[in-house]
Amino acid sequence: MIAIHSNDKVDYEFVVPEKRRRQQKNALGVNVGENDFLSFRDGDAHGSYLLVNFIDFCIIGNKMLHTLENRWPTKIQPSRDAFHKFLSLRYVSSARTLKMLLGEPEECPNGWVRYAWRAYDEKSLDKITKMGMWKGSNSDNQEAWHGTKFECLYKTMVDGNLCEVDEPGRRIKDGIPGIYMMSTKRREKAEWYSRYVCLNDDEIWVRLVWELVTDRHDSVKSGNDQWIGRARSTKLVALRAQTIPTSELESSAEVQLAWDAGLEFQPIHAPMLQKGAGKGKAPVPPSPPTGVTVDHDMGLSGTGS
Repeated sequence: MIAIHSNDKVDYEFVVPEKRRRQQKNALGVNVGENDFLSFRDGDAHGSYLLVNFIDFCIIGNKMLHTLENRWPTKIQPSRDAFHKFLSLRYVSSARTLKMLLGEPEECPNGWVRYAWRAYDEKSLDKITKMGMWKGSNSDNQEAWHGTKFECLYKTMVDGNLCEVDEPGRRIKDGIPGIYMMSTKRREKAEWYSRYVCLNDDEIWVRLVWELVTDRHDSVKSGNDQWIGRARSTKLVALRAQTIPTSELESSAEVQLAWDAGLEFQPIHAPMLQKGAGKGKAPVPPSPPTGVTVDHDMGLSGTGS
């Protein structure tokens, strides 16, 4: 389904996410796992950096809050069950899921939970900057924050890092590629680059932010309060997830009413490959909405990861 929204008297087409039941399959096409709205089916995900900028969403205001109250009149206690199920239904290998890449949840204020990235090892950080203008100097490793879209999570976790590839739809300021992030002082701004998603059609919302460490001596000048790091010197430290009910949504927050695994990024390698199976080709991302040209500095662009 397509929705039309106008910006400065120009019409743009947005893809409306729809609940789609998915039956998981392995590389041989055999059904495995659950047939569920939160399942992922290899080869049936068509997300791209351009597409995620044109997924339909709503902005919270009094009128929208009233609409959401009527949509979900029955209130429930916020739970992370849907998010944990989401992680458990996405495979990194035939025996490992995304959930296994993360540590146990650590409770934080305001509905946030921290999941340590198990692969992160502080001792492995470079002590000397290896590239860039400060090559050969002592590294300046600092904490940073990166708001991310749900559709990008699976691919990022399979890759084990954020990427800085320059593709249509990426948020590239002034043609400067890199990983865009915020300092700890401006963490709240990073949170606003994320988007709340209702995973389970139950008025419970989840949004995601990556906790990072980056070498500030291997970075690019942004000209504003953002940091632009390089993938080679930026590491995942933890995934932060906030789970809240509709009543706690802030004014002007962006919300996505439904989860649609068809709009998710396909991981680079096919999950659950079987011994002896050939290497399948990744699906070709769909064409962008018709009549759309993305200006990287326009308000519609997102973080792209």
